[in-house]
Amino acid sequence: MSLRVLLFFVFSLLGGAPLLAQNAELDSLEKVLPQQAGSDKISTLNAISWHYRQANTTKAMELAKSALKLSTEVNYLEGEALSLQSVGAVYEATSNFDSALLFFNKSLVIKQALGDTTDIAASLNNIAMVYDQLGKDEMALTNYFQALRMYEAVNDLFSEAMVLGNIGIVYKKQKDYAKVLTYYERALEIYENEQSVFGSSVVQGNIASILIILGNYTQAIEVAKKSLQGYESLGYSRLMAYSLGNLAIAYDSLKELSVARDYYKQALVLHKNNNNTAEVAFTLKNLAGNELASGEYTRALAHATEAYHLASSAKASDVLMQALVIITRCEQRLGNYEKAFAYQQQYIDLRDKAFEEEKTKATLELEAKYETEKKDRELELQRLSLVEKDLEIQKSRVAQLALGGALLLLFVLGLLVRARTKLSYQRKLDEEKLAKQEELLRAVISSVEGERKRFSEDLHDSFGQLISVLKMNVDSLSAAPPSASADRQRMFDQSVSVLNDMYGELKNVCFNLMPKALIQHGLPVGVNELVARINHTGKLRAESHFFDLDERLVDIQEISLYRIVQEWTNNILKYSDAKNLFIQITRDEAEITLTIEDDGMGFDEKILKMGQGNGWKNLQSRTNLMKGTIDLDTAPGRKGTMLTVNVPAILKGDQSQTGANKVETLLTYALF
Repeated sequence: MSLRVLLFFVFSLLGGAPLLAQNAELDSLEKVLPQQAGSDKISTLNAISWHYRQANTTKAMELAKSALKLSTEVNYLEGEALSLQSVGAVYEATSNFDSALLFFNKSLVIKQALGDTTDIAASLNNIAMVYDQLGKDEMALTNYFQALRMYEAVNDLFSEAMVLGNIGIVYKKQKDYAKVLTYYERALEIYENEQSVFGSSVVQGNIASILIILGNYTQAIEVAKKSLQGYESLGYSRLMAYSLGNLAIAYDSLKELSVARDYYKQALVLHKNNNNTAEVAFTLKNLAGNELASGEYTRALAHATEAYHLASSAKASDVLMQALVIITRCEQRLGNYEKAFAYQQQYIDLRDKAFEEEKTKATLELEAKYETEKKDRELELQRLSLVEKDLEIQKSRVAQLALGGALLLLFVLGLLVRARTKLSYQRKLDEEKLAKQEELLRAVISSVEGERKRFSEDLHDSFGQLISVLKMNVDSLSAAPPSASADRQRMFDQSVSVLNDMYGELKNVCFNLMPKALIQHGLPVGVNELVARINHTGKLRAESHFFDLDERLVDIQEISLYRIVQEWTNNILKYSDAKNLFIQITRDEAEITLTIEDDGMGFDEKILKMGQGNGWKNLQSRTNLMKGTIDLDTAPGRKGTMLTVNVPAILKGDQSQTGANKVETLLTYALF
């Protein structure tokens, strides 16, 4: 009787979780993914890819490659290693083993650079599994044993048990069942010590299968019952079916046919409930064989026929041929010799076809082995050729060293010349930078001194004269006789008028120094007050517009932008002969844009920029302090001039006035 052996170690223990739990985890991962970024997003993309690697390989590959791209962009090596591993896992799921090995090895290189022993061992285990599927047992065992030693070194017991099971699988293919049992029993000891019911049940199921192969049916029954009990306590009905199948095969082998038949039927129900078509076909075939041995030919024929059709749809060729053998024998026992002959012929055809396929496969394997050996010989010849070339190279090395020494000397001389040239160029740049800084400093000093002179003249010309008049009026009041009440009243009224003039002059001086409205209420209010003063002169009509300036800017920007407006409007009033002036300040997400436009006559901007005055230098200095740009659009003989200033937007709550910002703000107060 043919046997079915369960090999579960090729998936992680978490892979044994119920389907509903896996679906719930997948749903949870897909929900949080859109809100994630960086390393968290990379981990989630890889986790989702792992869930899809069997059911939807296209989607699994897209997710893994997205994680790989993001890991590379953010230079996250741990994520890159994990993503390469995910890509390899998808290739493995699609039986593209060469590509799987390529990506698993790339992942291994990064993990070795990072030095995480557990991650390195995981990659070695993945590589070994691919070699196992390729039938390269020696390479598989080499990598498995490396992974095992690493897991033992870090005392990762569950991973150690997993690798022990995988090693057992390789030895089972080699039919070295004594070694298989040795490694399975070591894995079982770990799971039992760690009280892992699931791990223990899996290993017990595999041990039972090996004991059946060895003919130790009584011991196999004992171990299979333990496996069944473990799965039953966990509610894993899908896996219970396999343990029931092992029990049925063992009892069948002991000729306890009725007991075996009960276990077959229990296993059949669970496999059907879990839609496991291949296992349903296998169990039906075994049940049919049991019934044939019991003389129940009609039932055996029905079950074997059902197994035949299911095996055909599941492309399970072994079960298909075994079902045909049972059908043939049942038809013979029932006297249907013509049908028996037809089924026998169908079996022979399938057997011959399988033989040819196996022979072709063996031929291809021999050809592949020959090609591999041929390549190895070619590589050896290439190695010998390289050795000969190395000898030739050594002969000419002395001459090359002499030539190399001369070239090195020339190179050093070239470096010295280049360094000297670079040093000279850098010195020139430093001198130019220093000259610009000195020019800026002179402009600042000149502006400050100019303002001081202007304030002094304003105070002397206006306040000095008004104070003299006020003094004369007070002296007249004190000298007037008490009887001259009309003269005293007239002197008093004149004094009040003088005081009002003094107050007005004082307001003008204070406004020129620093507008109160700007400091207290911000840039829009300050500019509006300036516009009102311009309109009050009657020289031209000024308008101001502001967009998205509800929040205050930092002091340096408010003061600098205001002074730029003030300086440029003074120039317009003095020189442009304009009738209309338009001021607009706009803030978008990243920057502030100031636009000042008038309809006066244009001019040659080179004359302005190359002139001896400080006006344009001050505009540039203020713009540079704000790390902005300034642009002037004008031309001689053309009406209309527009000044545009763009600076980064910095709100008052975004930057504290400390350190360098305080220095810049003080310099801003000093200019103009």
